Order: sequence, then structure tokens, then C-alpha cells
Amino acid sequence: MANDTPTTLGLLPIIDFEGFDQGNTDIGKQFFEACRDVGFAYLTNTGIADGDVNTIFDWSRRFHSLPDEAKAKCKILPRTAETPRCGGYSGIGQEQVTRILRGEDNPDKNSGDNKQSFDDADGSYHYPNNWPDEEDLPGFRAALQHWSDLCSAVRNKALTALSIGMPGIDKGFFDSYHSHQDNYLRLLHYPSLPWPATESPDNTRTGAHTDFGTLTLLFQDNVGGLEVEDPKRPGVFVPAPPVTPSTCVFNIGDLLQRWSNDGLRSTTHRVAPPRRSADSGPLQPERFSLPYFCGADAEAIVKAIPGTFSETNPAKYPPISVREYVDRHVLAMYGAEPTKA
Repeated sequence: MANDTPTTLGLLPIIDFEGFDQGNTDIGKQFFEACRDVGFAYLTNTGIADGDVNTIFDWSRRFHSLPDEAKAKCKILPRTAETPRCGGYSGIGQEQVTRILRGEDNPDKNSGDNKQSFDDADGSYHYPNNWPDEEDLPGFRAALQHWSDLCSAVRNKALTALSIGMPGIDKGFFDSYHSHQDNYLRLLHYPSLPWPATESPDNTRTGAHTDFGTLTLLFQDNVGGLEVEDPKRPGVFVPAPPVTPSTCVFNIGDLLQRWSNDGLRSTTHRVAPPRRSADSGPLQPERFSLPYFCGADAEAIVKAIPGTFSETNPAKYPPISVREYVDRHVLAMYGAEPTKA
């Protein structure tokens, strides 16, 4: 990273992956420190271009502009023990991520999620995926599969960088746990709605939560709204504004925090509506985002990584299969009791 290039933006470190493929190991050290201290970072020069992101945002707008009857044909299956993870269209209010936040002190624990999404679970846990009819949106499925391949390559870089920077493990430590591409991408749409009656910071589009997988990559449109809790100031949420289309926001998930024996940080975050200005119209602007959730192989057993525990700092969590861990969290998010695992 050049000397005149900023290394942080607000709360989040900026990790420049230029030169990583040529063996720049300093990136691994910077990346590990970001995962340990903040749990979030901006990633640049990952191999995804602005045009790639803009193309998928265009596909997302086209999908969410489909008539209701077209989206109904690819409606996501009910979340049950048999199909906890599946793909397709979810309508507004169907998901409530605040149900899975650890602890009872979530300021948004009763908030619904004012969003709709299309989830591509084709590679995730081998559960079913409902696609729109090809005649309703020709080329959509192929475009998302290409986007998934691009995000998967960034995921591989992130896991490699973390293993390089994390003390006591081999460069390829995470590879054997992520061999099946059990990942999950979403096309999220926050619709345009009337402004809330007050400007309270507790008005959210998605309430405070943590992600529950290994890691997440997020691409934002220019509306913004992502806010990250300051690890040093609990309850204080700091904006993580969009930068360029291809600058993605990276964050650690609960599974990786558990895996690292709490050495890495899964940080609470939420999506707030934009601030109203004098020239704002009667409605909030709609927002689009593109999260890509990275999951470990379903049958893998996760237990504290060697070197993260000792006699004076014992392992805090018992071993658990990824499938059991993720399924519990998904079912909680869609209406079951919050998991205690």
C-alpha cells in the first residue's frame, strides 16, 4: 500500500490486496490484525472490477422489478429441519436477523427486517434452490453463477491471508474446511418507504446482528446505511459508507470467532436508513446490496484452533459440526428460539 494511501476509513481498516498473489505476506499480517481488533475491513484490489459489481446490481434491480407473480414462482421453501437452508425469493419481513444475536442486550431485538432478497444456495449444503423461470429473466441464473465464482476467488484469498497472518497455523489451514464451496449469495433490496416519524438512530432497515458463518463479503450501492458497532464503545454504531463498487466490506462470522476461541471478533452491525435532508422527497431512497456468505463444509467439525487455547485460557466451546451449528442459527432467524450454542 502506498504511503499516501489511507489505511482506515472511519472504524474500518483498509486492506489492499495488490501484490498478494505475488507473495506479499504483509497483507496477511494486516488482515489478521483487522480480524482480531475490529472484525471488519474494507478490501480493495481483490480481482473483482467495478464493472462486475455494477452488472450484478443491474441484475438485482431487474429481478426485484419483476411482477409479484413472477417472484412468487421462485418463492423460497419454508425453513424446516429438513430444509433449513434453501434458495429463492424471500419477501419483506420474512427474515429477522436480530433473533440470532448473542445475548439479550440487543437494542434492535424486536425489529423486523425491512428487506426482500433472492438467495442463491446452489452451492450451499446441497439444499434446494428455486430459480425464476428463464423466460421471466433470461440469463439471470448464469450471471449469478459467474458472480458466485468471482466472490469465491476473493473468499479463497481472504482465508489464505488470514492463515498467513494468524500465529501458529499453516498457510492452508482453512482450505480443507472449505473445499465444498458451501457458500450463499444474496441480492438484497430495501424498498423505498415513507420516512420514519423520528430521526432516532434506532430506526433500522435491518436490526443489530452478527453473521453466523465463517466470513461475509458485502458490496454496497451508493445509498449506504451499513453501521458497525465500535468494539471499544459498546452500543455505539459507526457508519461504514460505500467507497467504490468493487471495494467490498469484509467481516468475521460467529463460527470463526468460536473457532478462534474468541481470538477473532464477530462484530455486531446493522443497516440504518439514510439521513433525511432538506431536499429529500417523501420517500427514503431504495437500497441494494450484495452479501456473499462463506460457509465451512457441512460435515466439518469445528473446535478451537491449536494455539488459541492453553491451561490458562481453555477452549470456550465444545466441538460442533458446521451443519448443526448453521442449521440452528438459520431456524432461529426464521422463527425458532434463539440458539444457545
